[in-house]
Amino acid sequence: MASRRIFMIFVLPIILSLSLATAVMADVLDKPGREMQMWPPQSSGVHGTTYVPGPHSTDDGILIMGLSESYRAGGQIVVGVSVSDATFDCGDLYITIYDSDNAVLAQEAFFEQCFADAGIDLPAEGDFETAVDSPGSYVIVAEMRHGGETISTPGEFVVE
Repeated sequence: MASRRIFMIFVLPIILSLSLATAVMADVLDKPGREMQMWPPQSSGVHGTTYVPGPHSTDDGILIMGLSESYRAGGQIVVGVSVSDATFDCGDLYITIYDSDNAVLAQEAFFEQCFADAGIDLPAEGDFETAVDSPGSYVIVAEMRHGGETISTPGEFVVE
């Protein structure tokens, strides 16, 4: 009787959780074009990090909005993205912050970002927001992907 309770309370929820997580991941990975770029950009430059655009990337048509040159340690970094390239009126938006060692400090993906009128800032759900606690130089990269094409732009900032 006790072993049946232990199974029902401890083991069964773990099995169900893993099954559900597997089903959700399989569904997400089954959709075309869904990927997170987890490799950092190549290193060099004044602050130790330089973003190198990938293939089919340009710095035209996308702009990081609200990025300051410097922030206080522990302060919130809040940015939005403005896309002016009509080819990318819908797509997946990725915002990534790299530290001086090219390690990913923060990354967020906003899928199926669509806007009909020019001048609407993305992400549609609200701005990208994260805190950076360690002083240093950082690079933030905004990428918009649609139909196998990508536009991207970097921005640099310092945390003091």
